[in-house]
Amino acid sequence: MTLNINYYVIPPRLKLFRNSVDKDFAILDVGCGNASVLQTKKWYPRCRYFGLDLSRDSFSSEELSHMEKLFIADLDCDDLGELPDAHFDVIVMSHVIEHVRDGLSAVERLTKKLAPRGRIYIEFPSVRSLGLPSARRTLQFCDDPTHVRVYSVKEVANVLLANGLKVTKAGRRREWLRIALSPLTIPSQIKTLLTEGRLDAVGLWDLCGFADYVYAEKPNSGIVSIYPIQVTFMSSGAVGDATLHYGGRRYPFKFRDLARGASTLDATGSVYNLCCLGDFEGVYGQVRTGWAIDSQRKGEMWLQNSNGVYLQLKARREGLSLTVAPDGILVRLGA
Repeated sequence: MTLNINYYVIPPRLKLFRNSVDKDFAILDVGCGNASVLQTKKWYPRCRYFGLDLSRDSFSSEELSHMEKLFIADLDCDDLGELPDAHFDVIVMSHVIEHVRDGLSAVERLTKKLAPRGRIYIEFPSVRSLGLPSARRTLQFCDDPTHVRVYSVKEVANVLLANGLKVTKAGRRREWLRIALSPLTIPSQIKTLLTEGRLDAVGLWDLCGFADYVYAEKPNSGIVSIYPIQVTFMSSGAVGDATLHYGGRRYPFKFRDLARGASTLDATGSVYNLCCLGDFEGVYGQVRTGWAIDSQRKGEMWLQNSNGVYLQLKARREGLSLTVAPDGILVRLGA
């Protein structure tokens, strides 16, 4: 019987965001075979798990029962249009891109699916794996005939950076606890060596430096400050002044219909997905998807305009709570 280290130690692909997400976060697991959903649910029992794979044929009824949804897609040719944009708090892509001829394009498409403040973890065989000895369950890159391309940390990180993400960790996967536990696999290694004439890769990936990884998050694009002002009734709704801090500069802007009624407003917030200043303008409506609703419980409000720009507000109101009129709020740059 082979030792399943992942039963005792949290898998690296699930570790880095452990203290950065809510308990009921939405996770997209790209290439979710090998009972990945059961492992994920062991460590995050309240997460909302979405899988993406080539086919549903390899999944048991138990695995499917733990999924919110299983998306079927081929990363080599699918545009991933079925997946909602800006929806997932975490995306995990562990040992998938080496099976895809244009994995970098797939990574770029997946970045559009990250929610504001979302995180993505990508793991793949290192260039070093080309020089490792052959082993059962893959230790040398070419042990797996479905591996089609070797990727580097640099090129994966550059795709994430080009799509506005902040790379916070990257490099060789070295889990020292797993390395310390690797002697427990010696019985399996001896058995495989005697029967097959080669080692078993279980317990050797971290010891030999088989895999590299890149971990990134979607940062805010700017900060908004709505200073204490008096908001009053006007024919077109409530009006106020505010400032956007973006690209090292300050830009005044006006908003209408943030709330109806006279009240003092004191709010700050963050802007996400702002690629150019002009995209900031427009009508913002309240976001009602899962992650935004969760944030509302903490006193936050999330708004989005037609350009895909998100505005996160935290406000203190006298008399009324922060609300948005049904038609949304209109934002215009300028004093």
